[in-house]
Amino acid sequence: MSYIKVELNNEHFKRVDTLCENMPAWRLSYRGEEANPVGVLGEIIVEDWLRGLNTPFVDERDQTTHDYSFVNGDTFEVKTKDRTKAPLDYYVATAPAYNHQHQKPNLYIFVSLLRPKGSSQKNVRNFTHAYIVGSCTREHFEAHSIFREKGYEDGSNKLPIKFDCFNILLNEIALPNIFVKNYLAPNSREGGLVT
Repeated sequence: MSYIKVELNNEHFKRVDTLCENMPAWRLSYRGEEANPVGVLGEIIVEDWLRGLNTPFVDERDQTTHDYSFVNGDTFEVKTKDRTKAPLDYYVATAPAYNHQHQKPNLYIFVSLLRPKGSSQKNVRNFTHAYIVGSCTREHFEAHSIFREKGYEDGSNKLPIKFDCFNILLNEIALPNIFVKNYLAPNSREGGLVT
């Protein structure tokens, strides 16, 4: 596994606070306003990673169909998952069902946030690390994800799922280094993202 691991710090949390200050909660989100800091933190991690790769992107979070776009016009959505164990390849990345048909990005980039077991998921400052676990095209996600209803027991952690969602195994998406090689590297876009 070659996930990108980021140690979280106070600067990350200050940016989250600023961005979430007047942000409304998504009506159908099971976490309500608590979802905003988690999602924003994942987005900040991806923004920093892309900037570190000198990859230009446009913030389009004012749209509801995606979060960002690359200069070639491809759109992408960052999906962030809360975890109490570091991600493993048999864990899943998730897209909530309530907005799945509405959001139409070309690509997904998946992030896992790690917090100590027993710590409150209500406080974003409990997260200690972030992992960029991979990416895939929307077409790949549609072909390989599995719909799970609220209450279904997730086999990777033995916990009931809290909302209807689509899950894809982490070993079925492109690792970050593959994303960079096959999508972001110069002259690689012609063939599209390979997962």
